[in-house]
Amino acid sequence: MKQRLDTLKNELKNNQAILITGDINRLYLTGFKSSAGAVVITNKTAVFLIDFRYFEKAKEVVEKHLKGGNVIAEYTIANNQ
Repeated sequence: MKQRLDTLKNELKNNQAILITGDINRLYLTGFKSSAGAVVITNKTAVFLIDFRYFEKAKEVVEKHLKGGNVIAEYTIANNQ
């Protein structure tokens, strides 16, 4: 999986990024199956944005398969008025 991300990163120029939101594409790039989340890739880094419910497991999977990938938990804030 690291090779897949590295291939994408090498295709991107300095000011370019790609946003991956599809379930199958996220699984292909991260090895983690989830119903929500996104992967943001630049030529220097890749970040997996995931719902806080999946954070611990996602971090475990990404660190195992991607060696140093970043996982960030998304938090949804509801305005209860």
